[in-house]
Amino acid sequence: MALGKRCQSEKYPLTVLVIASNEEENIGRCLRSVGDWAAESLVVVNDCTDATVQLAEALGARVVEHAWEGYGAQKNFGTALASQDWVLSLDADEEISAELGCSIRKFLSRDASGYAGARFPRLVRFQGRWIRHGDWYPDEQLRLYRKDRGRWTEQAVHEHLELRGKIKRLRGPLHHYTYRSLREQIQVGLNYGELWLRDQELRPVRAFEILTRAFWRFFRGYVLKFGFLDGFLGLIIALSQGFLVFYRYASLRGRYGERRLGRGEGAS
Repeated sequence: MALGKRCQSEKYPLTVLVIASNEEENIGRCLRSVGDWAAESLVVVNDCTDATVQLAEALGARVVEHAWEGYGAQKNFGTALASQDWVLSLDADEEISAELGCSIRKFLSRDASGYAGARFPRLVRFQGRWIRHGDWYPDEQLRLYRKDRGRWTEQAVHEHLELRGKIKRLRGPLHHYTYRSLREQIQVGLNYGELWLRDQELRPVRAFEILTRAFWRFFRGYVLKFGFLDGFLGLIIALSQGFLVFYRYASLRGRYGERRLGRGEGAS
């Protein structure tokens, strides 16, 4: 049977895993992008006070409540519950594009036997536009994996998937409907910064290092990765990324100084 016809009717041996809390604005779009061909949709929720659970169940998803343990731990919990051999991990504000969906189905039906997982690019929508350059693209994501070959790291932020085996790159973007405003982007970045600080060993950070790291992040995204081709939004993104790096390392310097003062060692 041709792949195009199979795409319309066959369920593939795949559990789509979504970690969510109060995502009623996003969860429907996310689940509908995979609902016609994934054998299982599994949504792990915590502290939901909106209609996320009801919307997910209405779309045929299995919903499981689990107290928040961190991004990586939640994904490992969900992976252990998956009924299928393959797992596709998505955030609620993400969507599988039509092109990527066909790539995944082709991979599972023809190529998967020699691989432990697959990666693909992520395309971000910000303030009504797709961002195609800079630090935000292609932003390769390793999200498709064999249940028994992958495990998520469990640090406070920037968890990643560790796989045993070969990884294939697939065509087509994962759509990410991210921050609705610059304010939301900065606030989320600051929240991640606080989580990042929890994983860091306090150490002295020179002012020169702070400035250098912040400028490099801006320069890398705006110039080396052609962020300027995204126009004014490209400039906003590069500047905000530089600022968030500045915030993290300036905070690390400040907390190290506070610890020294607390120990009576004097100001740095």
